[in-house]
Amino acid sequence: MKRIFIILLCVAVLVVSIGSISNIIKDDIRLATTQELIEVDDIGNVLSDRIVTYIKTNKNCSIDDLIRVNGIGEQRLKEIKKHYY
Repeated sequence: MKRIFIILLCVAVLVVSIGSISNIIKDDIRLATTQELIEVDDIGNVLSDRIVTYIKTNKNCSIDDLIRVNGIGEQRLKEIKKHYY
């Protein structure tokens, strides 16, 4: 009975750890689709289209370069950085 409890406890800790890790992993902004970008707070259809267009035009851009996109200021860039690198 004690062994089963320990095994279940270990499995529970493992599941929680994997869930936490998946929240930490960020995606490459250069691979983001307009639909994925819309899920970021304060980004709608128009802005997500601008971001994707900018990335397609500037293939080697970094996430910091998105500040050049019309409609992205420091605050929005911080929000995007929570989800992408």
